[in-house]
Amino acid sequence: MIPHLFAALALQTAPDAATATLDLSEQCLAVMTGRAEAPPDAWNRIAFPDGREATITIGTGGCSLSIDNWRDDGGAFATTVRDGLLAGHMRWTVSQWREPRASESGPALWSAMVIPDIRRHSAYFIQIIEPGRGAPERLDVSFGIAP
Repeated sequence: MIPHLFAALALQTAPDAATATLDLSEQCLAVMTGRAEAPPDAWNRIAFPDGREATITIGTGGCSLSIDNWRDDGGAFATTVRDGLLAGHMRWTVSQWREPRASESGPALWSAMVIPDIRRHSAYFIQIIEPGRGAPERLDVSFGIAP
């Protein structure tokens, strides 16, 4: 999947948000564990066929993907990302699933998945913050390594 994201970044397009997120997860893990170098552009914007755009950042300290004007999709995005991660070769576990919480922009649904012991008792994580029902807000996905 990593080559797909490199191509998506170079072309500044991606098939959909879930595919871009799954690709970014693999690329971020490779960069954060030293298996790959961070790309020269630490951030980029990519476009999706539905007209939305995402801002992606990639670095040794973590990665993120943000999409403005995201509307509640009933969990389709989070479910596709979760299922894609669980079907992969890494040992992902779900630690939090679409739990309602407050965010800086209002009600949100928080999900988190981890790979335990990725690097000397540290866990690699992905956190998805979906906006609650209502007006379009920003969808945020972050990746990192936590002690």
